[in-house]
Amino acid sequence: MSLNLRVNINRLAIKLLQRIGMLEAPESLHFLSFNDGLGVQFNVRFYRDIISKQADRDNVGNNHYTQCLLFCVDHYKCLQNPEHEFLVLQFSHWKTGSSATAALCVDRTVDIPTHSHASGLLTPSSSKYPARDTVYLIGCASPLNIDSHLTARFKSYRRISSLSFNSVRPSVLQVADLLVLVNQQDLNYDILCTQCYWWSGTVCKSLERLFRGEEEVFDPDNRGHFGPIILMQPLEDDISNICAKFWPAYKETEKQVADLQLQHQAERAQILEQGRSQRQPEIDERDRQIEERNRQIAELQHQAERARQPEIDERDRRIAELVAELERMRTQRTPAIN
Repeated sequence: MSLNLRVNINRLAIKLLQRIGMLEAPESLHFLSFNDGLGVQFNVRFYRDIISKQADRDNVGNNHYTQCLLFCVDHYKCLQNPEHEFLVLQFSHWKTGSSATAALCVDRTVDIPTHSHASGLLTPSSSKYPARDTVYLIGCASPLNIDSHLTARFKSYRRISSLSFNSVRPSVLQVADLLVLVNQQDLNYDILCTQCYWWSGTVCKSLERLFRGEEEVFDPDNRGHFGPIILMQPLEDDISNICAKFWPAYKETEKQVADLQLQHQAERAQILEQGRSQRQPEIDERDRQIEERNRQIAELQHQAERARQPEIDERDRRIAELVAELERMRTQRTPAIN
């Protein structure tokens, strides 16, 4: 079976399962798809900047990228040369009780036009070039969909390790901030130092340290290897530096998100006030009509009471006569006292 045919069959199967209700087709975000990711990719800095500026169109302007939490990071290695390494991150849905999940693929390649974006390594003579650190939207984090996208992009690969988060789970926005810090730690792609091996390992080790992740390694553990040669492992100085910068950097991002939320609320209140101002004549007319109806009802009740007044007066007069007659009869039956 050809690669393209296999990919298309996988995607059709996912759509079919969603259509017949065996797979949930949940609400998605623009930059975190819980359905089909369509293979869209972004530079890590652009990705962080754009998701930090998202505000949901609700009353409070929530940023759902702060509510989708990371629960797993899988570290992969391509089986064919140049043995490129990359990560797949899986996130939960922001809605409580939803079982939907979304996946992102992140990796480092080289940003020069003479080499393929999927070729994670160059040659030692290449020296340094600007690194291309990207976020790739896979979509639904089902094994079928992940395999479909990874096969289309990398052909053959194996999972080397898996990092899970239980007690503390970072959000998409926190992960995006971390990816930017790893990118800023070294902006260049160096075949011997800061290539895809360094990138993947540094991201994993930083996440593990910051959020108490639990790592499971699968044999053979050949992370950072090109064949039998060990090219690069994450450096302790790099990890320590990134972790030291993370929380102050994220505090700034949080402030931007909070400011945007306040701006959203103020804009919404202004729109509502403007809408009320534009409709004020209509509202005043409606209130006048209600008041007029209330007045008419009160008048009709008063008229009904006035119409019945002669009848009420006659009834009261008759009752008074009967009471007087009764009193006379009682007086006549009482013997005189001498």
